[in-house]
Amino acid sequence: MNADILSMRRFDANDQAIDIALPVLAIECEATPPMENFLDAYEEAVLKLVSLGLSTGGISKTLNATESLVEEILTHLEAKEYVHREIGRPWELTENGEEYLNGGIRERASADSQYGYMFVNAIKKEILPYFHQGDVGTISLFRGGHLPLKLTAEGGEAQTFAPVEIKHARLKKAYRAYFRNLKVVDDYLESAIPKEEAFDLFFDLESFDEEEDEAIERNFQENKAGRLPQNMFIRALRGKPKNLYLRMRIIIDPSYPGGYRAESPFDFYGVDDNYFLRQIQWLEQSEKAYLDNELMQDFLHREICKLSPSYTNALKDYGVFVLERMPMLSIYRSRFPYVYEDMERIYGLMQRQSSLLEKENIVNNLARCVVEALFNIYFRSVDQSRLEQIRQKALDDVKIYGCEEYKQRICGNAGLSGDTLHWVTWKYLNTILNRINMTYGNSIVEKFINMLVIDYHLSDAQLHRFLTQRDIQRKYILIDKLNRIRRKVSHDTGDRFVNEDYEFYMENVFELVNGLLDGFRGDE
Repeated sequence: MNADILSMRRFDANDQAIDIALPVLAIECEATPPMENFLDAYEEAVLKLVSLGLSTGGISKTLNATESLVEEILTHLEAKEYVHREIGRPWELTENGEEYLNGGIRERASADSQYGYMFVNAIKKEILPYFHQGDVGTISLFRGGHLPLKLTAEGGEAQTFAPVEIKHARLKKAYRAYFRNLKVVDDYLESAIPKEEAFDLFFDLESFDEEEDEAIERNFQENKAGRLPQNMFIRALRGKPKNLYLRMRIIIDPSYPGGYRAESPFDFYGVDDNYFLRQIQWLEQSEKAYLDNELMQDFLHREICKLSPSYTNALKDYGVFVLERMPMLSIYRSRFPYVYEDMERIYGLMQRQSSLLEKENIVNNLARCVVEALFNIYFRSVDQSRLEQIRQKALDDVKIYGCEEYKQRICGNAGLSGDTLHWVTWKYLNTILNRINMTYGNSIVEKFINMLVIDYHLSDAQLHRFLTQRDIQRKYILIDKLNRIRRKVSHDTGDRFVNEDYEFYMENVFELVNGLLDGFRGDE
């Protein structure tokens, strides 16, 4: 399959831009554009005077306007089907004109039909709110040096361009939305509304009235043999959909939520960029879309992480920060929502920190709400009665084998060197063991030792995955150093917290967080 790539918009140069080809099905259509219902003050005044039976001359005198101007306005009103005139008779209101003055005028289709194409996102199966009048063969083909990366569904182009049923109700909504969006763009270009408001007003088809959809579908089926039913606006013709790609762009931008922006394939002056950003976000999260034969999510994450280090935390979006520094937390966001949300709050502090006192607060919150919270999740996954059994068995084993032998056994079970806990006395070990079922009041070093104990006696799958990581010896040393810094901000140790402590903590804590989260891998 060799689908053409169409280029419908000029893009500015941008080193962070990635050209992509969005797969679409081009649907051949017959359409009757909606008529403009809006009247300006002069037109509405003339319409009201016609309803009172005034002649052209009477309207001219009432409005203090020339008759030629009044005739021009009446001609516009006639084109909108609000007034009509028979030869030798004065102007009269039509039924539409009466409805307008009564406030009941509805959207209407014109009598003139057009030929053109609507486009369907081939992967998402959503009709895009854009109508191209005429043959798609008149659209410029992409002529750049490097072809855009093709977006495809799993299975390649054959699966990407699978046939799709076009519901006429959805086609009508998308077509009508196109004209509403043209009005938004015109208002923006005429400076009637700012660009931010234009973004918000751009109609994105996300809400549908199912009852209205069914009524439109019935109306179409009853009339499909003839011309377009009244106010149907558009219908798909019998021609086979054309498989095409539309050139658009993704801009890698770590300061933007999610780490990237999107630029529409259509020349709507950027007003529809956010609409296409939502299209790309849906494709990324669906895990069904591939970019250059790589899962789209993996491709984007890699590109974001390449650029992210050049952005300071003050500029970097939280989601990008998590993706770069704690990718496992990004994956397990829905599983550990409180940790994710607390980390977001802490990240806000990190972006604004300026004093040593603020840095102490950040370390304290990170230790308590993220690191210790993840340790505690491990202990909460083990039944309390089992923890009590393990506590008693461990105390018995310490009496049987002695403190030193027992420490070597629990360390050896996790691949740690035998002297790792050389500093732990018999008295301190007993204190640690008696707190094995507690998720508060004990340090992360104590929590780590209790993890060794649980894994030795129970071999819990999550604990075992964490403790058997290849660099567990380094992680133990890291836990000890991070705990010492944590004590400086939470206890009166006599050892002052300094800026170097903050730098070390922030440079290393996320390695530990990723290691703790990695223990939950495989439990989805």
